[in-house]
Amino acid sequence: MKKMILVALLVLLPMSVYALEPMSMDALGDITAQEGVEISFSGTGSGGEFLVTQQAANTGWSNTNATNECGIAMVVSEGSTQTILVSDSLTIQATDDGVVIDVPTLSITRNPSKTDIYIGKRAKITDTSDDDYLKFIENIAVVGNKLGSQYTSGGATSISTGNKITISAM
Repeated sequence: MKKMILVALLVLLPMSVYALEPMSMDALGDITAQEGVEISFSGTGSGGEFLVTQQAANTGWSNTNATNECGIAMVVSEGSTQTILVSDSLTIQATDDGVVIDVPTLSITRNPSKTDIYIGKRAKITDTSDDDYLKFIENIAVVGNKLGSQYTSGGATSISTGNKITISAM
């Protein structure tokens, strides 16, 4: 046991040479460091942008009585995607005024869409699994009466490069 303690002391002895000492203000003024971080975005967009695609979902409403489940289903039939593209870089930079975050370009595009609206009923079910609820929308679209279609024009939202967020001391 004594040998192990002696070996440990001999191994730790050189560590005392590397002890930290306070630095003067003049010496601190000469220290430089990395001023910030850059986060780049790239992906499968047509121009190499980071691409996120959102798919619209079918929806349905139902009410159940003793023998039947009646409801309305809205089934997306055309133009059901929304895309989000992120390009340029997000940079975080330390300045004398605080931390400055340069926001990348963000573009959100919603394609025009068509949703078919159905009303119908089916026999009351006892199975309440998620799969059966999805089948309700499919069943109404097949056997229900089509009330009509809802059309939505496309839209776009964008955040252009050059926007900044500054975080400073209070």
